[in-house]
Amino acid sequence: MAPIQVRTDPDGYVLVTIPLSLEASARVAIAGLYQPFFVEWAQGGIVLVTRVAEWQRVAARFPGAITQDGFRLISLGLASAAGPPDPDGPPPLAAADLAALVRHLEQRGIRGRTLRSFYRDHLLVAEEHLAACLEVLTAFPGVSPGPSSGG
Repeated sequence: MAPIQVRTDPDGYVLVTIPLSLEASARVAIAGLYQPFFVEWAQGGIVLVTRVAEWQRVAARFPGAITQDGFRLISLGLASAAGPPDPDGPPPLAAADLAALVRHLEQRGIRGRTLRSFYRDHLLVAEEHLAACLEVLTAFPGVSPGPSSGG
């Protein structure tokens, strides 16, 4: 497995399910969000993961949304904050590697929601499990702690 650096975003995150009937409004609101955010169109609604402050800016537009708060975002990857990975460097975190990390966490009673992006992968974990999650992740072979980041 390629070396993986773990970074924790210092901000809190929410997981929001917006009714599909509000899709047009959701698309407009989502377009104005600061990244990182993650969107999934599901049968039960539009699932959005974003920073608490970002959701608070647009939440009033979605009175039917179901909001779950108390999450933190852990980024897993090889890319520096300055840009994409070095093409001559090690490959990006492979899907199998992320699955192995998630299984490793679940075996220790820590659930995380995987979120994929272009340059790195992420785990959304409950705030109360953050310390335990980081402890388990950094003990996993090939994983090293990185600095907290703003995104």
